[in-house]
Amino acid sequence: LIPDLSGESMGLYLASIALGASYRSVGEHGLAFMYFQKALKIAKRIGLDRLVAEAEVNLLLTKYFISDPNVFIKETRRFLSEKPEDYPGRLWIHFYIGDTYCFLGKFPKALEEARRVLEGGADELLRAVTLRQRGNALRALGEVDAALESYRESLRGLLELSHAHSVVPGLELARTALLADRKLSREELSLLKTAVYLGSRGPSFERICARELGLYLKLLSGASSDALAKLLELSKRYAGLYQVNYGMTLATALLLALKGRHPVFFDALEELGKESFSPGCTSDALLGPAFKAARALRPKVVPEGEGVRARLLGGFSLSVDGAPVDVGELRRRKSFWMLVYLLLAPKHALTKERLFRMLWPEERYSDKTRFWLYSLAYDLRKRLRLGDYLRNAGDSYVLDNTRTDLEELEEKVKKAELLEGKERAKLLKECSSLLSRGELLPGLEDKYVDEYREYLSLLSQRVSELSTEPPML
Repeated sequence: LIPDLSGESMGLYLASIALGASYRSVGEHGLAFMYFQKALKIAKRIGLDRLVAEAEVNLLLTKYFISDPNVFIKETRRFLSEKPEDYPGRLWIHFYIGDTYCFLGKFPKALEEARRVLEGGADELLRAVTLRQRGNALRALGEVDAALESYRESLRGLLELSHAHSVVPGLELARTALLADRKLSREELSLLKTAVYLGSRGPSFERICARELGLYLKLLSGASSDALAKLLELSKRYAGLYQVNYGMTLATALLLALKGRHPVFFDALEELGKESFSPGCTSDALLGPAFKAARALRPKVVPEGEGVRARLLGGFSLSVDGAPVDVGELRRRKSFWMLVYLLLAPKHALTKERLFRMLWPEERYSDKTRFWLYSLAYDLRKRLRLGDYLRNAGDSYVLDNTRTDLEELEEKVKKAELLEGKERAKLLKECSSLLSRGELLPGLEDKYVDEYREYLSLLSQRVSELSTEPPML
C-alpha cells in the first residue's frame, strides 16, 4: 500500500506502524526499527502527541530486542527523564525495563519496576501482563507461592479481556505448579483450558504457547506417557525466534523427565547443552539447575574458517568450511533466494510458512505445498555443501554456524555504542571499511532485499552519529 499512500500522512503512519509490528513479531528487529522510525517522523509531521508517543514506545521496545540490555536501560531512563510525568507511554516503558531486568537476572529490580507500573494506574491489559512479569521474578527468587498467585491474577485479568495472551501466564502457572509439585484447583484447570482455546486462535507465538500449555494440562492430569516427548519436539518451534522460551521449555522437559525417570531427559540435556542462555534463565530458582547441568555439555566453539561465511556487501560470495563455493546456475533457482533470505534473517532462521510466502506469494501454504520447500533445501545441501549447516528445525529452517558481513557490521555498531575514545574510533573505522564495500547484494531485485538496503542506510547513518555522540555507558 505504501506507494499509493504518498500523500496520505495518516495512512502512511498506520502502514509503517503495522509493518514495524509485523516484522518485530517474526524477529526482523532491524527492519521493524526502520519502519517505526518512519512512523515517528510522520507522527511528528501530523502533530498528534498520542501518535508520537505510540511510535516512540514501539521504537524503544524494538531497541530492547536489538541493543545491549544495559544500554537499553540507560537509554530508556534518559528518554523518560526528558518527558513529562503524564507522558502516555511512561508505564509501558517501565514494563519493558522490568522485562530487561528479568533477562539480566536482576529480579529485585524487575519487581521494583513492576511495582511502579501496578501502583501507577496501569490499564487492565498492562496490569495483567505486568503481573505475569512479576510472577516470573518471584519464581526466579524462589518465592513459588507468591509467583503462583501473581500468575493467577494475570491469567484472570487477560481472560476477562478475552485476550489470546492469557495463554502466557497460564503456561507459567502450569509450569511452576508442575516443577514445584503444587496442585491446581478444578477452577484453575478450567481457566487454563479457556486460555488454550484463546491462545490457539491468536498470533503465532500464542499458538505455540497454547500447544505447550495443552501438554502441561495432560501432565497435570497424570496422562504423561507421550507428553514429555511431544514437549521436547514442540520446543523446536521456539528455536531461533523465541530463544528464552526455547530454553525454558527444554529445561522444563529435562526437569520433569528427571522426576519421572523418563528417557527424554538425555535428549533434552543434549539439546539444552547446544545453546547459551541469558542470566535470567540460568539464575531462575526452579529452572536454573537444568541450565547449569547442560552447561558442561556445551559444544566447543567451531574453529575460525569453518561453517558458512557470506559476503553480502558490494557483491555476493559464499564459502563453506573455508572453501569458496560457486553458486553458478543456482542464482536462477528459487533455492538461491531461499539461501539469500536465510542469510539476511536474524539468527539465520525463518519459519517455513514465512519462507513459503516469500518465495511463492501467490500460492496457498498447506500440508501439500510446504513440501516444495524440502526440494529447495535438498538442492542447497547437495549443490552448495550445506548439509552440515542447513537444519530442518521443526517449523523453521535454520542455517547453523553462519556469519555475514552485514551481521558483522551490526555487531560492531552495537559495540561502538558502549565504547569511547580510541576504542570507539577503531570500531567506527572498521564499520566504515565494511560500508565502503558498497550496496547490499547489488543486481538483485527483490522487495525484501530492498528493505534490508534501507536498513543498511540506517546503520550507515548510525555510524556517522556515533562519531560525535557520547558513549551510552
